[in-house]
Amino acid sequence: GAYSRLRETPLGNDRLSSFQLSPGYTLIVYENDNFRGRSWKYTSSMRTLPTGPNNNVSSLVVTKSGSNWNNNGGSWGW
Repeated sequence: GAYSRLRETPLGNDRLSSFQLSPGYTLIVYENDNFRGRSWKYTSSMRTLPTGPNNNVSSLVVTKSGSNWNNNGGSWGW
């Protein structure tokens, strides 16, 4: 799924510091709302995010590995 404004979710804005990711999925996190700013891509769980994205994530998208996310207009690219 795609979450363009984490501040509107129970997770909240700038609070992500770790995550569990099921095999076969990819997580892309963005420092700003609406999939803008710096981004980081992960294909496995992280106990602690590195300095850049740690507590600095405002939007994110989870995809099945192999599918492409196109953040131009917030649409899926297949």
